[in-house]
Amino acid sequence: MKEIIKRLMVLILAAVLLAGFTGKTDAASAKAKPSRPVISLKRSGNGTEITVTINKTSGAEGYRIYLKESGAEKYKRVKTLKKSGDEVRTYTIKKLDPAGTYQIKVRAYASADGKRVWSKYSEVRTAHADICKGDIITFGSYEQDADFENGAEPLEWIVLRRDGDKLFLVSVYALEAGIIDEDEDEVEFDGYWKHSEMRSYLNNSFISKAFTEEEAAAIADTELEDAGTTDKVFLLSLDEVKNAELGFEKAEDRRCAPTVYAVYWEDEETECEGVWIWDDPEFGPVYRTNQGRISCFWWLRTPCTDRSGKPNGSFYMVRDSGKITEVRCWGEDVYTGRADYDEEFYIEDGGFGIRPAMVIAVDGLK
Repeated sequence: MKEIIKRLMVLILAAVLLAGFTGKTDAASAKAKPSRPVISLKRSGNGTEITVTINKTSGAEGYRIYLKESGAEKYKRVKTLKKSGDEVRTYTIKKLDPAGTYQIKVRAYASADGKRVWSKYSEVRTAHADICKGDIITFGSYEQDADFENGAEPLEWIVLRRDGDKLFLVSVYALEAGIIDEDEDEVEFDGYWKHSEMRSYLNNSFISKAFTEEEAAAIADTELEDAGTTDKVFLLSLDEVKNAELGFEKAEDRRCAPTVYAVYWEDEETECEGVWIWDDPEFGPVYRTNQGRISCFWWLRTPCTDRSGKPNGSFYMVRDSGKITEVRCWGEDVYTGRADYDEEFYIEDGGFGIRPAMVIAVDGLK
C-alpha cells in the first residue's frame, strides 16, 4: 500500500513539473510571437517584377513571402528573409508573367526555445496585370441605377495616366448633380476652388460613401498646383481636359454620360435636381458618348478670371457636345447658354454633373 502511494506521489509530482514546464514554454512562445506584418507592393513598368516591402515589425527576426497567381489554388513559398546586419525587409520577385495577376502575403517569425514562432499572415495584397492608359477599372461603389434595393454598384474609372505604381483616374460617368458652391455654410464664396463646398464634399462625404477604409487609404494626396490645394478627390482642370496625352484629343473624347441615379437624383434640403440632359432633337442636336448614351454638362475645378486674375464668378465646364464653356455659379443660381441653340436658356438649382478624379496606388485595387 505504501509502495502504491509512493508511486502515485511520484506521478503527480511529474505531472505538476511537466505542466509547469509546458506553461513556461507556452508563455515564452507567446512572448516571442512577432506582430502581424504590413506590406506594400510595387510592380515594374514591364510587369515582370514585383517588389515586396515589409514595414518594420515588432519582435520579428525574419519574414517569409508567399505568392499565388490568379487561378491557382494554393500559395507557394517564395523567399525567407533573415536578418544579416541591417534588417532586410525588401525583396523583388522576378520573371513573372506581365499579363498575370498575383496575390502576395507575408508572415514574420521569431525564435523561442530553438524553434520558430510565426506571426499572423499580413493582409493579402494584389499585384494586378499591367494597367495602361485608357483602361477602365473598378474601384469603390456608388448608387448608379437608382434601384436602392440591390445596393450600390461598382464604380468604373478611366485610367488617364499611369506613373509607376500610381494611377490617375476620372470616373466614367457623372455620378450626381451639384454646383461648385451654394453658400450653404453662410460664408460668401470667393470663387476659388480651395474654398468651395464642392471640394469639401468630395474630400469628405463622397469618400465615406464610395470607399471602404482600406480603399480610402489607397487614394493618394494629390498636389493641385493650379488651385493651391492638396486633395484626395477633385475635379479635372481646364488644362487637363485639353491635354491629348490624357486622352482628350477631341471634343468627343470629353463627352460624359450621367448615371440613371444622377439624372433622377434630388436633394430636398437644397432643392437641387438631377443632372440635366438635352434629349429633344427637335430643338437641337442630341450629343452622345462613344457608348451611345446621351451626354451631359460636367464641372471643372478651374474658375474663370477677370483681367486682374481674380475669379469673376464663373467656372469652366464641359458641355454635352464636349466643348468647353463658362458657367456663372454664384450662390444658388447657375446660368449657361448653348451656342448651337438659337435661344438662350438657363438652369436653376444645379443640374450639372460631378465627375470625380483622383490618384490611387495600384496595390490598392482588389
